[in-house]
Amino acid sequence: MTTEAVFGGATYQHIGRMTGLGTVISAGYLIFSKKRISKIFYGLLMTIMFWLALISGSRAPVVAIVIAISVPIYYGVNFGEESKVYIRPYAIIGVILSTLAVLVLPLLLFLGISPTTIERFMALTGSDPGRSASARVEWYIQSVQAWMEAPLFGHGTSGWASAIGMDDPGGYPHNILLELMVEVGTIGTAFLITCTLYMYNMMKKTGIGQLQIFSLMIICYALINALLSGDLTTNRLLFAALGLLLVPNKG
Repeated sequence: MTTEAVFGGATYQHIGRMTGLGTVISAGYLIFSKKRISKIFYGLLMTIMFWLALISGSRAPVVAIVIAISVPIYYGVNFGEESKVYIRPYAIIGVILSTLAVLVLPLLLFLGISPTTIERFMALTGSDPGRSASARVEWYIQSVQAWMEAPLFGHGTSGWASAIGMDDPGGYPHNILLELMVEVGTIGTAFLITCTLYMYNMMKKTGIGQLQIFSLMIICYALINALLSGDLTTNRLLFAALGLLLVPNKG
């Protein structure tokens, strides 16, 4: 049984990204909520949003969800003296949620349910991975070649398509890092990365609490999406989310 979502004129990528974001936000509230009734509510909301992401047909948001809800594990497990390990409760919930998200694939296949996104994942393991996956591999190779032609300053904004000889001027490599390297070169890309790391370092200095971890979940979700799909314009969520690095820890 195949299941697919269609909502008005929105593309499947838009649906996948928005429902994926809803999944991550719901997961954040589930992880950090204190009241049991709140955890139940956000758990149900997360399940609905995750299912909508699965039937959207967009693969990148599902991958981003699994990685984003694993962020609390990294910050919730600390190693002390004498090999002691301290695990915060929210890290345990993160382990449970990320494990369940990964186990959904074999479980649905066992039950004979094939949402569009899972079918597209399974296609990657076959002899014909599909036009989308094959084209992206080619674009990645062409992007590296185009970057080598102008490694310092790049080919200019919106110059990726012309740099690789593509007829469509709105084309992009579905990887924001490669697009930046081709269009603004090593210097522009390094500047953006340096600014991001500087803001993250400021967050670490003020202390990383639950609000900061919640923010990093959203940033991680947006970043993984940007590395797997879309261009600079469609990944504006990432640039908006990076502002969350400046959220202060007020204890």
